[in-house]
Amino acid sequence: MPDQFDAHQEDEIRLLLENENVAAARHLIEVALREGAMTPALEKWRQVLAPPRFLGSKPGPSGPDRSREAHWLAERAQAHRGQWVAIEGDRLLAASESLKDLKARLAEIDPPPRPLLHWVE
Repeated sequence: MPDQFDAHQEDEIRLLLENENVAAARHLIEVALREGAMTPALEKWRQVLAPPRFLGSKPGPSGPDRSREAHWLAERAQAHRGQWVAIEGDRLLAASESLKDLKARLAEIDPPPRPLLHWVE
C-alpha cells in the first residue's frame, strides 16, 4: 500500500462495510497506518471504525439502565463472536451474523420496545 490513503482504499473499506465485514475494514486501516499513510479520510475511518466502548448508562431521561445487558455481554458474549445479538435485560432475544437478519428475527418475535443490539467481535 502506498504512503497515501487513496480513493481506491476508501472504496475497498466501503465495500467491506456494505458486506458487513467490519473486522476486515479495520484491518485495512491498521495496515495503512502501519505503512505510514495518514490522510483526513483515513483518520475519519479510523475513528468511525474504532472498537466500541461501553461508557455505562444511567437510568432516567438519558436512557434505560443497561447494567444487566452489560453483565450478559461480559459473561456470555464470546459464545456469539462474529454475530449481532439482541439482548433485553439478562436474556438473549436473537443472534445472527447479519444485522438485517437479526432485525427480521426480532420482528418475528415481537420483542420488548428497546432491546440492546450489539456486534460481538
